[in-house]
Amino acid sequence: MRTPIRVLTSSLLVWATACSGGAALTPADVVDLPPGTATGTAASGTYDLELYTVACRGQCMVRNGNLTGSACDVGEVDTAILAVTQRDGALDMDADGLIFERLDGGLDADGRFTVGGYATAQAGAVIAMVLADGALTAEGFTGTATQRAHGSASGLDFDCTAELELTGRRLR
Repeated sequence: MRTPIRVLTSSLLVWATACSGGAALTPADVVDLPPGTATGTAASGTYDLELYTVACRGQCMVRNGNLTGSACDVGEVDTAILAVTQRDGALDMDADGLIFERLDGGLDADGRFTVGGYATAQAGAVIAMVLADGALTAEGFTGTATQRAHGSASGLDFDCTAELELTGRRLR
């Protein structure tokens, strides 16, 4: 499973998520993911999420107004508080104020999960998507993610992909 979860503030969508390219991640890959085989609600709770950028590829130079910079930096660490809701095999991960406010997907009985998300900005001129997978235990989760963003912002075209490692520690 792939885990595309690089979560950044929505006000920085153009600036920070333009790291896709090379990867063929499309909206169809990250929406309407099926539920898994898990039962119950044991995974529901609050988690401290850490995302570590391990690789960038594609055209990742972006412009937001007069500011130009890289949308993907290897070694970058992002953090967020994540509210996880399990309804049997269905799994939702919510992080208020982040680009991907909700990731939806499935959780299997063995603890493996896959979630995805999709967002747009600038009237659809910028498209961002993420696909994440990993393993969940009573203490937290680990996994990987692929995030792709592409489009045009302030006259600069981009298509950038970020590969991420994620860890989550259960808070409650």
